[in-house]
Amino acid sequence: ETQRPLVDKLEQYRWSSYPSYRNQTETPEWLYKDAVFGELGSKKPTAAYRRYVESGNDEETEKFYAKNRWPAVRGSDKFTQKAHRFSNGEQTGVSRVRREVDVDVILRSVAGHFSCDQAELLVARRGQGVDNVARSMAMKLCQEQGGMKLAGIGAMFGLSSVSGVTKTISRLNQRMKDDVELMKRHSSLCREISR
Repeated sequence: ETQRPLVDKLEQYRWSSYPSYRNQTETPEWLYKDAVFGELGSKKPTAAYRRYVESGNDEETEKFYAKNRWPAVRGSDKFTQKAHRFSNGEQTGVSRVRREVDVDVILRSVAGHFSCDQAELLVARRGQGVDNVARSMAMKLCQEQGGMKLAGIGAMFGLSSVSGVTKTISRLNQRMKDDVELMKRHSSLCREISR
């Protein structure tokens, strides 16, 4: 059953920060817009934010919010268990800060694992039956291991919007849930490039 929205326009919802992000209302002291705008990486952040919001949710997010009960921590079983241990004080010691991996190392490793040329990873291929899993994996690793912002990944891979990057990575995450070999390949790449 489709639920009717609470308001006709997002700007009308009293508790939304959307009007502040769009500079339609005064920004409250507690709202730190720079973090979100930084992820978008645009010279016109308010317009980029509007495009991002209007692009809608990816499939994974839709499935998450369709559930009746929402978990306090979202992620794999291993991740959620670790997060709960940490929040309960069971985690001791200072964790090592992860260093970001150079993008060239990521691209070289992905190209090697998928037996393709590095330059091919940066070019979108379209058409029926085209499988861009290597390209999607490179984007995912640039975000996870390279610490790149969505806008930077989009620019490098020739995508016109950050929502394209989000959707690509989301589709790969969904596919990895059902494809054990692809999950193993991701783990192997993570180990290889973090050495």
